[in-house]
Amino acid sequence: MSVQPRTLPQPSTTLPHGAAFRFVEKVLSIGECMIIATRQVPEVEPWTEAHFPDTPIVPCVLLLEGMAQTCGILARFRNSATAGPAPGMLSALRSARFHRPVSPGCLLVYQAELIGRAGPLHSFRATTRVRDQLVAEAELILTVGSGPSALLDASEQGSS
Repeated sequence: MSVQPRTLPQPSTTLPHGAAFRFVEKVLSIGECMIIATRQVPEVEPWTEAHFPDTPIVPCVLLLEGMAQTCGILARFRNSATAGPAPGMLSALRSARFHRPVSPGCLLVYQAELIGRAGPLHSFRATTRVRDQLVAEAELILTVGSGPSALLDASEQGSS
């Protein structure tokens, strides 16, 4: 019996996010514990006119979201062989550092490594690079295999 190589996952079908909130465009390589993915930051996005309008820079939170989505693709890829693709959510951010600002038009290269797992919790070390220069790094924890168990919803808010 021969084992067929698995094809690279497509972010558009792997991530639960809609196109407007998808910050990973292409997976370049993936293994059991490592992934490399990219995103070309468009020259114009809704935030470019408001986030440092004279010299727009990519908001750091979007770099973090791209790293988290890259980790989510790896987690879903690892789990798809046994449990099918399971939704994942960012549960914790252990650390994050931003080394350089990133401008629109740059090609972001995300790399993530699975560094630990305990039940549904998956721990990752992730980086973002532009032209081989480290621009951001983080340690993230995703909960994989269960949806939002206690999703807060405005209809449940009491009035004061």
